[in-house]
Amino acid sequence: MDSQKRKIRVCVIDDEEALVGVLKEELAREGFEVAAALNGSDGIKLLEHKPFDVCLLDLNMPGLNGLDVLGKAAQQAIPTEFIVLTACATVQTAVESIRLGAYDYLTKPCNLDRIVFLIKKAHEKRCMRQESLILKRMTEARGARIATASKAMLQVIKEAEKVAGTEAPVLILGESGTGKEVMAEFIHANSSRSEGPFIVFNSAAIQENLFESELFGYEKGAFTGANSSKEGLFELADGGTLFLDEIGEVPQQMQAKLLRAIEKGTFYKVGGTKEIRVDIRVLSATNKDLPGMAKGNAFRDDLYYRLSSITLTLPPLRERREDIKPIVEELLARLPAGYTKSIDDAALELMARHDWPGNIRELQNVVNRAAILSDSDRIGPGDLPPEFKDGPVNQARPAQSGGLLSLCDLEREHIIRVLGHTAGQKKKAAGILGIDVKTLYRKLKQYGIS
Repeated sequence: MDSQKRKIRVCVIDDEEALVGVLKEELAREGFEVAAALNGSDGIKLLEHKPFDVCLLDLNMPGLNGLDVLGKAAQQAIPTEFIVLTACATVQTAVESIRLGAYDYLTKPCNLDRIVFLIKKAHEKRCMRQESLILKRMTEARGARIATASKAMLQVIKEAEKVAGTEAPVLILGESGTGKEVMAEFIHANSSRSEGPFIVFNSAAIQENLFESELFGYEKGAFTGANSSKEGLFELADGGTLFLDEIGEVPQQMQAKLLRAIEKGTFYKVGGTKEIRVDIRVLSATNKDLPGMAKGNAFRDDLYYRLSSITLTLPPLRERREDIKPIVEELLARLPAGYTKSIDDAALELMARHDWPGNIRELQNVVNRAAILSDSDRIGPGDLPPEFKDGPVNQARPAQSGGLLSLCDLEREHIIRVLGHTAGQKKKAAGILGIDVKTLYRKLKQYGIS
């Protein structure tokens, strides 16, 4: 089968032979490529020797159990997304599974439609993670560069180069998808710490009760299930850079501890009595109005001032449309082997008329989608998503506020346009938008779309 249109590869690891047989048959009928193992040891061997997109993993198996498999997969950096299945669900196993990297957690007996839905969502996450590596590789080693032709962006890069040589904390502001993590990597790569680790902590992706243990680690016996001590991200970043992404999502009760750790360069592990000292530089980023949050007491002002010695603001893609061509060319140049593509001017023109509410992240997804679906070596207008062929989205509603729409207005208009394209079919619209139906309904209610 053409690798560009291959089936989603699913691995089933479960000791219930009858269930495995049913899952193999039903998932194959749904269009997946399925392989299976009846124990954890055979399962990990299967994962080591063949690339799978998603794995359905039973927890309770003799010998190597599901948590063991998750641990080994994490150690070996196996990129498969795991969906855990178990007949004996507990809060502890659920938390431990997610901590070890599982995408989701289901209790047996499982509804087939739910399994199929989660497999597709897990596959989407894996694809997005792979695609994000393309943009991340736009910064390479020391002297890394960022593809741009925009005067505004070149000015930001010039400022970033100046601050890179210092130890000053840098707060990077910008809408979601504008490349804040790439800018943080750029600063790290051009700093005296470039040979040290670059550790990313995404505050929005962590449960509130896990913040402290993720950042500072914990000692053996600190809580139920802490069978061994664990290093936190502060320790892992020692000698390098710690990037606190989505800093506006840090719970207020954690902000004081975070401030102390940044100011003093010391902290205590959860359950620990020994003060640990580290040498790190802190970079942070947010798409929120952090100054406004600080004024409104939603974010500690002393932490805000500590993080924002230097502030860099990344312009959204709609304000630097001249960057679309160089970024697209950079993305295409870094596609994996077998996806050699170029793009014609007509497709670029359609892209230039789009307002890119998702910024560079949305552009990445469009380019990768077009590269995969295009039947030729050259991407044309017909390879772009349907909404690109319905006219320029930046003309959906008369602009206000000096000719510019807010991000919320842009998202609302984009949803309306996609719903019009699908004749009101919400499931199909959600697929085009890259969100689940539940999220779409929430946005319809939020924007008053009937």
